[in-house]
Amino acid sequence: MSNFALTSLALSSVCPTNKVIVDDKGDPSVMVERPAQMLNALLTNGDSTVHPAFLVNGVQRKKLAFGKFQSIVHNSRTYSLPNEDPAANITLDEIEQYSKNKGNGFHCITYMEWAFLALLAKKNGTMPKGNNNYGKDSSETAIVAIPTYIDSSNGSTCRVATGTGPVTWSDTGAMDGVWDLNGNVLEWIRGVRLVFGELQVIPYNNAADASVNTGSSSNEWRALNASATSYNDLFVVPDGKGTTAGTVKLDWVSGHWQWGTSIADASDTSRNASFAKTTASGLSATAKLYLQAMAFLPEDGASDADYGNDVFWANNAAAERCALRGGGWGSGAGSGVFALSLDGPRSYRWPNRGGRLACDEETEN
Repeated sequence: MSNFALTSLALSSVCPTNKVIVDDKGDPSVMVERPAQMLNALLTNGDSTVHPAFLVNGVQRKKLAFGKFQSIVHNSRTYSLPNEDPAANITLDEIEQYSKNKGNGFHCITYMEWAFLALLAKKNGTMPKGNNNYGKDSSETAIVAIPTYIDSSNGSTCRVATGTGPVTWSDTGAMDGVWDLNGNVLEWIRGVRLVFGELQVIPYNNAADASVNTGSSSNEWRALNASATSYNDLFVVPDGKGTTAGTVKLDWVSGHWQWGTSIADASDTSRNASFAKTTASGLSATAKLYLQAMAFLPEDGASDADYGNDVFWANNAAAERCALRGGGWGSGAGSGVFALSLDGPRSYRWPNRGGRLACDEETEN
């Protein structure tokens, strides 16, 4: 048996849901496979349709694979490997391209894939902790993870090596989970953006197809019909100005974010509020459920504690703002699987911006 086969066997023996998947050059990444689930298994008001993360180009997937660790970059390719300094100072377009370069169904994690992981962790009562307080979680006292990036001005721990924290940093609370979804570096999310406050998406999980164009001028983007009665009329071509009639838009109302059909308070600045306090106004049940499936909207009656006190940052006036999730090493209790940032341009580059691989193993490419 080859060394690679022995490594794969050893991994699957300890963590049966984990798998070493190689790219088109034969280089490995450690991935976590998760089977498809229905919306009513993840959301109290969900229906019996599959979570949209498992709908790619009109075909339902049986499973998806997620990077067990935050991505590193080597020779313009991303990898999911343990005990490494995660990629940082990277733009959205770069991490999308570096993930695409791997072939074999690899791509930067999409908005629906992240949402599935978040909803599953909430359902299972295992929402992960992480490096959100300079090397440790804001609720923990001991620094366990291995530092990889130190603030030279004050000696504070910033980034830590992938997967080196305690098991509370896994989304299952055990070794088999996906690590560092809370803190360390914020993760770029493929396939969703705000345009002058209008929400635009690549429908379903079509962004898992790395060949789909998610560039700023792509014609693949769709706005969401706020009065949709099914998926058949949910996605509409946007006007490019953020003023498409009857589409879902983000407003600032009484100190919290609200998804509605108009914007009364637009500001070209970053504002933040509790994710759990995000509301919806004037949306159909279909539109509202899609937002909840995206983990962009809490369930009705939610408390801050239900969503880990996670925070939602956004800019609802700029021409384009792309998504990051999870929070960074200094975001404190506001970090977590439901933390959402829609306040930065795709060109934003900073030491606490990175990403994560995903893989559609059933891709036809």
